[in-house]
Amino acid sequence: MSDDQQTLVLEQLASTSRHVTILSPDLKPQVLNSAPVVDGLALLARRGRQSRIRLLMEHFQPAQMNSHLLVQLARRLTSAVELKVLSEHPQWQGETVILFDRSSALIWKDTPGASAMLAPRAIAARWHETLEQLWTAADHSPDMRRL
Repeated sequence: MSDDQQTLVLEQLASTSRHVTILSPDLKPQVLNSAPVVDGLALLARRGRQSRIRLLMEHFQPAQMNSHLLVQLARRLTSAVELKVLSEHPQWQGETVILFDRSSALIWKDTPGASAMLAPRAIAARWHETLEQLWTAADHSPDMRRL
């Protein structure tokens, strides 16, 4: 199932021109901790100054997250990839949402084995507003800094 979900992410990345925001409790390792997905995000990040990738997660646990390829990408491309942590917020019920250019979104509900749903443009627009509020409420993880 995760191969199909990775394919869906890669298809959306291929048509994305500037922005990707990922909201996920654990950065969905079974889907997002893959070289093809990270390579697609790195290509987007290097496309131009307007490119921006934001990662928003629930808890940053260095022992588990340091090996995640998205975290490694955030450390390498600090000007284009930003990671923040949001422990809890009333507007976030543990879903994983990937917003592409504010116009399309993939959404996973917080249930085991849930597959991604490609959201219609109107739902993606609502998630854009919610993600902006969550991003503002989040903090940079001090554990992200290299020693």
